[in-house]
Amino acid sequence: MEDIDIVKFAKQKGLMPERNFFRTKWTAICPNSVGKHRLFLSSSKQTFKCSQCNRKGTTKELQSWIWKLDQEQLSQFMKELQTGGIQTQETYNWWMNRY
Repeated sequence: MEDIDIVKFAKQKGLMPERNFFRTKWTAICPNSVGKHRLFLSSSKQTFKCSQCNRKGTTKELQSWIWKLDQEQLSQFMKELQTGGIQTQETYNWWMNRY
């Protein structure tokens, strides 16, 4: 994975980062919570931290985490399609908002 600014990446993934009081501190929607809680971003260190999910790391680690979450959700989505359609509105909404 290429090096990319963590705030720019969060914007691309629809995590809606917002600057805090300090120039380099941001909050964003946690990709694991569907908007129920937020994670913290540092644009100076290119790191993230989610206390609720007990996850932290670099931009590359955030990319990997989101990729893993996407794969899990895609797997669920495919299972639902194979059984006759999308069974949960939550899965449908997630998929349509993600892509």
